[in-house]
Amino acid sequence: MRLFVGIDLPKENKDDLFRIKKLISGKVAKINWVAKKNLHMTLRFIGEVDERDLGKIVQRLNEVKFDRFNLSFKGIGFYLYRQEPKVIRLDFSDGSNVMELQKKIDEELLDLFDADQKFTAHLTLGRIKLIKKKDQFFDKINHFEFSKESFMVNSFSLIKSKLTKDGPKYEIIETFKP
Repeated sequence: MRLFVGIDLPKENKDDLFRIKKLISGKVAKINWVAKKNLHMTLRFIGEVDERDLGKIVQRLNEVKFDRFNLSFKGIGFYLYRQEPKVIRLDFSDGSNVMELQKKIDEELLDLFDADQKFTAHLTLGRIKLIKKKDQFFDKINHFEFSKESFMVNSFSLIKSKLTKDGPKYEIIETFKP
């Protein structure tokens, strides 16, 4: 099974962010948008895991101690490939609390999985396949207004990701609270 650890977003934030899909038409760019119900912040991608190891992972994540904290969005950015934008992401303003939580999760899972991942607090909005009209695309991205009000992070989850022809299907295995 394919697993990751993530933070879910409040419904209002998902609704607000999903407006970007309507803003950028297929005439401007071809983008595989993350489904609204799947919008989340990944804290740790674990990858393929033997189902027999699931109990050990849950036990380790139960050991993570953290306090609730507020998080807010800062702005839209991109991950580049060969100097071209390939992933539209949303960055967070003060990621120190989320970085601390991510570090604690990594420490609990350190001896079970590869620790060679670089973590940047972000949320993936979509994967760019082709930008047809660059000026219009960047104009729409730069003028997209979204809520920058903070929201409370009071849990994180272990999530199973099943890749399908219609995109990934997520199933929450367990949610962890302070």
